[in-house]
Amino acid sequence: MNEIETKPVCKFYKTIYKRMVVWFGFTFPYWLSDMPQETVLKSILNMNIAKNMYLIFINVAIKIKKNNDRPVELLEEYKRTHPNVDKLKQRHVYYNDNIERIREYNKMYNMFRQSRINIFKKSSL
Repeated sequence: MNEIETKPVCKFYKTIYKRMVVWFGFTFPYWLSDMPQETVLKSILNMNIAKNMYLIFINVAIKIKKNNDRPVELLEEYKRTHPNVDKLKQRHVYYNDNIERIREYNKMYNMFRQSRINIFKKSSL
């Protein structure tokens, strides 16, 4: 049996990779790094996850493929053409959209700060 050289990957990528293997890795006779880019992209887009998570999974696939010297042009092209709309919002637009929620949070925060039971104070043990 041939020894496969492994390269270290951070814990976040490792957990995402394991999740990807559970979703679609065992249905193919090869690992994610050896899957064609079209198959990887199609499998990621078929996953039942939130839309903003697709780019995270695509980033992990790109990282793993780059670590194993595989082509990633199609995945990077998809990433460029389908940006996350929430990440592109400017700060003032975000605040305008969520001003009520922010005000409610500030009101509750200040109320707890001024109460006798201060949950924000560090206890001295």
